[in-house]
Amino acid sequence: WLDPLPRTDELGKLYANYYTHGGSAPVDRSVDSPPVDEGAGPWLKLMIKSLLAAIFPSRRMQFKSELMHCGDKSPGRLLEVGCGSGAFLAKAAAAGWRAYGIDFDEKAIMAARKIPDVQAEVMDVHDTRLDSQRFDGIAMNNVIEHLPDPKEVFSRCYELLEDNGRLVMVTPNLDAQCHEIYSKNWRGLEVPRHLYIYNEQSLRHLALGAGFSDIQIFCPPNGSQIDFMVELSTEIARKSGTELPAVDRRRLKRRNMFSALRGDTIGEWIVLVAERTPSFG
Repeated sequence: WLDPLPRTDELGKLYANYYTHGGSAPVDRSVDSPPVDEGAGPWLKLMIKSLLAAIFPSRRMQFKSELMHCGDKSPGRLLEVGCGSGAFLAKAAAAGWRAYGIDFDEKAIMAARKIPDVQAEVMDVHDTRLDSQRFDGIAMNNVIEHLPDPKEVFSRCYELLEDNGRLVMVTPNLDAQCHEIYSKNWRGLEVPRHLYIYNEQSLRHLALGAGFSDIQIFCPPNGSQIDFMVELSTEIARKSGTELPAVDRRRLKRRNMFSALRGDTIGEWIVLVAERTPSFG
């Protein structure tokens, strides 16, 4: 975690020039998971992912990555916390979901509101306007690391989900192999905007503490995340005057893919998929 943490009333200043301003949508580099050639067509990718899900049933969600790991659910109400300008919400709405997004960035929300069948509001997840609403899915893509109250956020997401609802979080991975290589220059740290960095153990602890069950935590086996992290971490190291380590990207990508298939969590991003299971009695 960042020490000292910024004061809550100062957090907004860290985002004056953040990428969501101007309405540009972020590139999702964290959940396009199939370990196949990038030139492969969508049907081939889908077949390979379905095969991997059948081979590894205990980690089926790792390979069912469509629509941010919600593609296997019947469309219902979906909330994206930190929706930015609505790139994911547009996909969800097109797939039949009633898509609702929240973000603190007014410019991004204005852009999201222009997307057909998407509702978007400037608020955070604790806003009382959400108290009477329930959702079948909640998605947080590279958001939880920015929030000062992770325990309360997990509990709030549990409260807002219907029974059998699903929470999906994607966040930089403390145990990433590029973090080990680049140390303080690793792009995933993003000081001072990232307040907490998580690994498998800390995410599981938070999810269990909030009441979630059927928890799957994994790293995507795709290799494009390596290029992203190496390029930006190298630039950070160069600017800081740090001697650059020798990096074999092809080796890192192979290690990333095979470790993910084994169930190890050393990828640059880590994904949590957790269900709110109905309680009886």
